[in-house]
Amino acid sequence: MKFWSIPICAFVVGLSLLLGLTTAAVAGNDDEKDRRVREITESINSPFCPASTLATCGSANAAEWRTEIRQWVDDGLTKNEICARLEQRVQHKLCVGPRRPWMWSLPFLIAAASLGLLAFVLRRFVRPGSEDEASDEDAEPSTEGTDLDERLDRELESLDD
Repeated sequence: MKFWSIPICAFVVGLSLLLGLTTAAVAGNDDEKDRRVREITESINSPFCPASTLATCGSANAAEWRTEIRQWVDDGLTKNEICARLEQRVQHKLCVGPRRPWMWSLPFLIAAASLGLLAFVLRRFVRPGSEDEASDEDAEPSTEGTDLDERLDRELESLDD
């Protein structure tokens, strides 16, 4: 074996590894873009097919829109920017879901407020007897009970006679 064949083999192996890693990185980037395109097309209602999204619509116009969406994703546009462009074309709302980040928390806030209100109502109206009994125990004993006992005793004695 000649001296120069080992460095050439090492160079070829290194070059192959470098090309393989570069290809994997590019494929990973394409997979991410494909995922974004799929997510966007599944969340946009199709104006060409009633009751379906752009992802499931078989229209040629929907296919053109999917191609444009892919180009816009490659250009770096966000989902909201793409939705705004498409909605501007048809002059009505197409995109499904919240547009701003705070809108994602709105259902959770409504649920928390509802649970708080339910807890308040249950605490206030389901157990009113226990609060009344506690207040009765803290109050001084009434003298009505002893007066009634004496009166009852007198009536019983009068009946015995």
